[in-house]
Amino acid sequence: MGFWRHVKISLLRIFPWMSKVIRVTKFGEDVTNFFRGVIKENVEYREKNNLRRPDMITLLMEARNELENNFDKEANVDSSFSINEVDSGYARKKIDLSVDDIAANALVFFFAGFSTTTSLLSFMTYELAVNPDIQKILLEEVDSFKKNKKKLSYEDLSEFSYLHMVISETLRKYPPFCRTDRQCTKSFMIQPQMDSEQVFIIESGSSVWIPIYALHHDEKYWPDPEKFQPERFSPLNKQNIKPGTYLPFGIGPRGCLGYRFVLQTVKIIFYELLSRFEIIPLDKTAIPCRLSKNTSHIIPGSGFWFGFKRRRN
Repeated sequence: MGFWRHVKISLLRIFPWMSKVIRVTKFGEDVTNFFRGVIKENVEYREKNNLRRPDMITLLMEARNELENNFDKEANVDSSFSINEVDSGYARKKIDLSVDDIAANALVFFFAGFSTTTSLLSFMTYELAVNPDIQKILLEEVDSFKKNKKKLSYEDLSEFSYLHMVISETLRKYPPFCRTDRQCTKSFMIQPQMDSEQVFIIESGSSVWIPIYALHHDEKYWPDPEKFQPERFSPLNKQNIKPGTYLPFGIGPRGCLGYRFVLQTVKIIFYELLSRFEIIPLDKTAIPCRLSKNTSHIIPGSGFWFGFKRRRN
């Protein structure tokens, strides 16, 4: 990611109103037009043919219709109005999901789903390659399950306790996003913890950046943070994790919607992979892994290099 890419993203986050005025977008115009056209054509086709599919676009279309119907019912006025008085005594603003809104949400799901999953898969494969002792324990867990059952089911995924620990530690050391942001909805006062500090008030409406990567590598919460230790997330040690210091998928009602799907997908992939192969480092494998300084995303500076050695089962 180049310098101007950083400037553009910072401008979008810090001054969204200015970005709209000067028409700054996160993605290029060709990418934006492509996704807008695909979604618009898809929505129009489904509306014309009364077509429903079990996917996100249908959910967003139904949400739009539900918002319109509920608004008309509560306000008892023409739905073309944007703000109306309702029986509860306060003004209620109608949320109008346009095709652009549906396209924007689809784009977020598309990129967020692919980037988080591929990041987790890549870094976890790397750590297993450079930590053969950890991989050995994981291989034993996979082999133990295969001896008792021939087919993997959804319910069986919860039995892979050590696999879940390895995934959790990978997400701690390499969170999919180095930071996240939230909008303050109620003014909040932060009391000083040291004599040199002053009272700080976060005003309502302010944008707050949360440094996920910094929290995950803070020695105050994670001893020897650069060491890959899945045992941090063992049933015995999980109770020692301080709330708010581990948030690879965010936290609260605005947390990632698909985190469970990502975890289940990764568990299935590694079960199938480790059933057949052992992951080994190569001469080109960078040990330790040095992260790139040219991007705000967490990616290795020299890429991923590892090999797969077929196992004799």
